[in-house]
Amino acid sequence: MFKRTGTSWAQEAYLKAPNADAEDQFGDSYSVAISGDTGPRVRAAVDLWRRGYAEIIVFAGGALDPSSPSSGEIMKRQAITFGVPDSAILVEEVSTTTDENAQRVAALMREAKLDSAILVTSAFHQRRASLHFAREFEGFGLTFQNSPADDPSWDPTLWWTRQSSRTITFVELAKIAIEAADGRFSRPPPEGLAGP
Repeated sequence: MFKRTGTSWAQEAYLKAPNADAEDQFGDSYSVAISGDTGPRVRAAVDLWRRGYAEIIVFAGGALDPSSPSSGEIMKRQAITFGVPDSAILVEEVSTTTDENAQRVAALMREAKLDSAILVTSAFHQRRASLHFAREFEGFGLTFQNSPADDPSWDPTLWWTRQSSRTITFVELAKIAIEAADGRFSRPPPEGLAGP
């Protein structure tokens, strides 16, 4: 568990699943749920925490309306109602896009000296989110694994049978294409190595 004092984080306790072994990839991980909903993603992150796969939950997402609580804060409040203590939750409250989620969570994890995460988002959003997180994490020695939330509004095997699911899927595919064309999934070359 980590405690924040001012602008720095200090580890106060180390929690590990009782059944973790040397091959357990999740033993030292932190669950990261990114904004977009306060239902399936929060439940999935809390479930990973309860089962001992994640010591800390990071909820990421800002508010489009500055007078409203951030998405990250709303998700935190819901997790607390599910029994997660405040001390096991970090919140990133500024990002408003998936790209910003990845940037700000990577910065937060470096600041808190966390090194691995389990990325929780809706299954239809997992591919694009993982592309952004891979780009941000790779340069800093951070790692992550994907864990799609079970979102009842989208069925991964029958998504084409419902108009709402088709729309969600095609919007995500379009965003991947646009963001790939814009180079958003690639890290820029180090200074001095850029081409002409």
